[in-house]
Amino acid sequence: MLSGKFNSVRNSNLLLFFAAFTMAFAINSWWTALPFIIVRLGGNESDVGKCFALYLGIYGLGCIVTGSILSHLNPKRTVLSGVSFMFVLACAMSAMILFGTRQNYIKPVIVLLLLMGLTGMFMSFFWPFLMGWLSAAHEGKDLNRRLGLFNASWSSGSLISPFIIGFLVERSSLLPMIAAAISIAACGFFVSLTPYRDTTLDSGHTLNNETPGLDFNDSKMKSLRWISRITLLTTCACNVLVRTQLGLLFKFNLGLTESDFGMVMTVTMLVNCLTFIAAGKWHFWHHKLSVLIASQLFVALHLVLILMANDLWLFYVAMMFSGCGGAIAYSSHLFYGMSGSRKRSRRMAIHEGTIAAGVVIGSLSGGYLSNYLGPYQPYKFGLLIIASGLLVQMVVWHTLRRNKNNPQP
Repeated sequence: MLSGKFNSVRNSNLLLFFAAFTMAFAINSWWTALPFIIVRLGGNESDVGKCFALYLGIYGLGCIVTGSILSHLNPKRTVLSGVSFMFVLACAMSAMILFGTRQNYIKPVIVLLLLMGLTGMFMSFFWPFLMGWLSAAHEGKDLNRRLGLFNASWSSGSLISPFIIGFLVERSSLLPMIAAAISIAACGFFVSLTPYRDTTLDSGHTLNNETPGLDFNDSKMKSLRWISRITLLTTCACNVLVRTQLGLLFKFNLGLTESDFGMVMTVTMLVNCLTFIAAGKWHFWHHKLSVLIASQLFVALHLVLILMANDLWLFYVAMMFSGCGGAIAYSSHLFYGMSGSRKRSRRMAIHEGTIAAGVVIGSLSGGYLSNYLGPYQPYKFGLLIIASGLLVQMVVWHTLRRNKNNPQP
């Protein structure tokens, strides 16, 4: 009986959601711990920015390449390859922290940056192909529910990770890296247990559109697809700008601790996760421009609150707006980008590439502005990013809608 239930779980691809959970835990371990570890190894704010820019920049380029040349391959093998290399690199980072600082001829920060860049490259084998695998043969409301479950899975890992890692990194630079390696190993275990059946949209099967009458290529859908892409880019840039620099602001300017930063990020991820669950359950937000605008205003408000905050509780409020706005932007682009597509892995590569571009902008700008102009300058720059994004979206919306009303002869 237990064997039958286990086989049912395997065949339903449920274990892939656990794989997303464990991988997200590992990734957020790095996001929480590395700013402090880099400074301990002799780096500065700009080195923190370079680390995450290199990591996600190479990841974004990797998504473009792998989405183009590997989309015809068995996604299970591709995902397992990515997980295997990421595990090796996570172990290498742990070894570097343990032994590298004892060698005078090794610069640990440079080695860490190179290892994170390689990790980003192999991560491009994981997320686009996992999402293409999970979303295969799902469309319309069914696709939205599937995406909601996926988002809830990885965001749950992101929720738990800062809480645990904040306490670990306060005590040791090595423990967070070991925790990340163990979590990646668990991810590979879940993927390996899941059988792959070639029923994907990527294999050329007929698209099962559960929303008859909806034209995925009409002008409104195209407009929302592009506006959601700009929204994802700007909100990611601002949220990453905060994630890479806020912990250092806490530690060195406000007298707070690494665990305080971990708790604040936990609140962000909690709201993030709850918003993902709501977006997957309800569909009222589909095809509404106002929802995309609201997500950017939430992120702008969280930047304003950080600039005003003197007490820890106000940072908690700020990060609630960040978690909600970021989740809306992510869910919207995922839905508009995937809807109507036969090439899910390629569309997911575009989604992840957009996130990576936002991370590069946010991490580099945040690092340099904080290091050279002061710890509060990155948040002012974030407001400029949001304002610029809204202006470009107005142009895109009116241009595409005007083309609809004035078709070419």
